[in-house]
Amino acid sequence: MQLQAYLNNKPHGSKKEFARELGITKTWLYLIMSGQRLPSAILCIKIEELTKKKVKRKELRPDIFVGA
Repeated sequence: MQLQAYLNNKPHGSKKEFARELGITKTWLYLIMSGQRLPSAILCIKIEELTKKKVKRKELRPDIFVGA
């Protein structure tokens, strides 16, 4: 599942809370969601954990997590 699809199904304010839990700004989260920036490997793992593996790290960064 795409990160944007995951977060769009959440209630208002969820993106801000999600960014806070990741330790990033909401702006950085939007840049990742839009594909303008790539998350670090550590951030990919955090996203996978927070989404309970609905958003996979290999979907976020297939260049790093090949076959993961």
